[in-house]
Amino acid sequence: MKKVFLYMLISSALLAQNISVVNTEMLTRPEDGGFFYPAASKSGSKILLTADNYQGLWLFDVSTKNIVQLNNYTGAGYNARFSASEEEVIFRKDDYSQKKKYSSLIAQSLSSMNEVVIEANTRNLSEAVVLKNGNAAYTKEEKLQVADINSGKSLSASTSEPVVYIENGAISMFNKGTKKILKPLGEGNYLWQSISPDGTKLLFTAAGKGTFISDLNGKIISSLGYANAPQWSPNGKYVVYMNDKDDGHKLLSSDVYVVGADGQNRIRLTSTEDVLEIYPAWLSSNKVLYGTTEGVIYSIELKFE
Repeated sequence: MKKVFLYMLISSALLAQNISVVNTEMLTRPEDGGFFYPAASKSGSKILLTADNYQGLWLFDVSTKNIVQLNNYTGAGYNARFSASEEEVIFRKDDYSQKKKYSSLIAQSLSSMNEVVIEANTRNLSEAVVLKNGNAAYTKEEKLQVADINSGKSLSASTSEPVVYIENGAISMFNKGTKKILKPLGEGNYLWQSISPDGTKLLFTAAGKGTFISDLNGKIISSLGYANAPQWSPNGKYVVYMNDKDDGHKLLSSDVYVVGADGQNRIRLTSTEDVLEIYPAWLSSNKVLYGTTEGVIYSIELKFE
């Protein structure tokens, strides 16, 4: 037993990596306008930006620092995503009629700006997840839908990989034609759900309880503690998040952290008294994006050793 325990300690030490900040770069300037909630393409060459209320979408070119507005639709910036080819962006457009919200799911070309409407004026429409085969998966009236991003044509409502959404405060998982409702920590409100890059684990936050990683059946694997807006690293080994505090009315403090997916090796990436860093995301395997409450977007280069 002692030998097994010693082996586990040695293995853990070998797997652990020291993480340090190499450089912090301001990507957008205050005079460019206020931008929030950065979301990078898989290649790390493009970033989607939006306003603080999710109105409108802007495209930021990482190499040229050029910013182009794609649209000014209400809600377009909420969980907007690049297509697998990175030639389109898929988003929801929200409209209101008689105090009710109706949403449309739209794919927009980044070159021609042309739009393909996948779903139009629908109640209870989720944001889309881009599947590995390039199709878009989303829920309509809590039922899974799959569509071709280029044509908008509906396809078989099944996926060969797990996708997750929030349904009545719980986690709704669709996988290979089946639907499963997960409440890993019992009753409560769940949010910030996502599947790991290798498709084997679930990252989520349970309101008032913390952020956790579980298997696809909801069995807890690790606890990450207080970690808001968590995002998987591209290799699934780390999670970036914000540690924010408020008084119920306004944000008092917020910094960006990285933690191992096992809940170990927690590193604080930002430490400023006059700047509140919020909603981080991965730009690449060694770069993290984040915004500030003033609407400026930064990137941090990390070193793993």
